[in-house]
Amino acid sequence: MMTSRAAIGSSSRKHLHSSGHRTLSSPQRSKSALLDKQLRIAQKAASARSHRVVPTFEANCAKLVKRRDDAKLKEKNARESAIAEATMEIEAKKRKINEFEKSGRKIPWKDENNDVDWERSRMLERRATEDIQQGRKPTLPPLQCIQDPNDDDM
Repeated sequence: MMTSRAAIGSSSRKHLHSSGHRTLSSPQRSKSALLDKQLRIAQKAASARSHRVVPTFEANCAKLVKRRDDAKLKEKNARESAIAEATMEIEAKKRKINEFEKSGRKIPWKDENNDVDWERSRMLERRATEDIQQGRKPTLPPLQCIQDPNDDDM
């Protein structure tokens, strides 16, 4: 059974390149790629039917080339800007980690003894439960991972 392309619903239609490979649909293509394709199609049509080419064809092609080149430049700048921004974020995070390490604080996940103090945890739970039962707002000490190792307050 043969079905024509027109009989196939647009939702199930696949975009195939002449080589048979799947291509990107229009919304996923860059503006410069679409303008480049438009230019190639126009030039191919003009060469196939040169007797029907309007006198302004060359000027229109030149405008299209300029628009395509401008779009390529904008896309290149946007890519470079995104890369630079991502690089700056990574460098800032590296600096922050280095500053933390230089501050002399212990990094909990790098400490060889990072077991949970279950007795302290139970004591804090009892204290919070008592506060709630007596109608008070429970208070908990600051997290140990952000405390200065010299402070032993609890």
